[in-house]
Amino acid sequence: MPDGEFWFNMARRFLVTTSGLLAAFFLSSGIGSSCAAETAVDIKVDKQPPTVVRRTFNPWNPFEPHPNLEKGQQALTEFSYGLSVGIDDIDVVDQEERHGRWFVHIRPKNVRATLTLPITIWIPQGAPKKCVAHEEGHKVIVERIYEFAGDIISHYAGKTHTDVSPGEGASLELAVKDAHRRSVSDLNKNYRGTVFDYSLMITKEYDRITRHGLNPISEEDAIKQSFDKCSSEMTRLLVEREQAQQPRPEFQGPTTKLDLKQK
Repeated sequence: MPDGEFWFNMARRFLVTTSGLLAAFFLSSGIGSSCAAETAVDIKVDKQPPTVVRRTFNPWNPFEPHPNLEKGQQALTEFSYGLSVGIDDIDVVDQEERHGRWFVHIRPKNVRATLTLPITIWIPQGAPKKCVAHEEGHKVIVERIYEFAGDIISHYAGKTHTDVSPGEGASLELAVKDAHRRSVSDLNKNYRGTVFDYSLMITKEYDRITRHGLNPISEEDAIKQSFDKCSSEMTRLLVEREQAQQPRPEFQGPTTKLDLKQK
């Protein structure tokens, strides 16, 4: 297993060389400038530190816990970008009853988000140091992307105020609840889509460069090369997503403030 000082220094150097990548994504796609303007939403982000669990397993013992390995895999790093969203205060900017059903559009006034990153590294008993180092490299990748998680969710939370969320139901209350659900769902989809797509892109390139840890290249160099190659592609995807989201029309109807806090 690589010693702690090596991985600390590696992560520190990697942080310096790639600190501008996701910031460049947001600037090139117009996201950086919009974040500053989208201050009408009260956004609170609780970004928990990553949690790391390292487990060993006997690949020849089917009666003990194993990772879900694909063909040819010897080890595995599992991770999950967790997101919990709460919206307590909204404005109903448009409401209409048609043929016994209610249709509304809402605009959130506040967003509370809790971010987590649990990581589990599965290593077979007696694995060579190169195998261990390769999986530790996967951990560095997902932790590095997580560094920008707060900025990513803050951007998408800010867009909930510039956009509006539609809802419908048999009553006004049910229509508002449907719009609230859609707003939360959109936040989850946008955040997870960004961090997971980027992680998947980097991970695949890292495994290609290293041939899953078999090639004689250092993990630090492989990680840097992976980010260098994939950053422009992720920028393009982010720009396309922003352009594909057609702005919804502004509604001139009366605005009703609604408090969704549980009594």
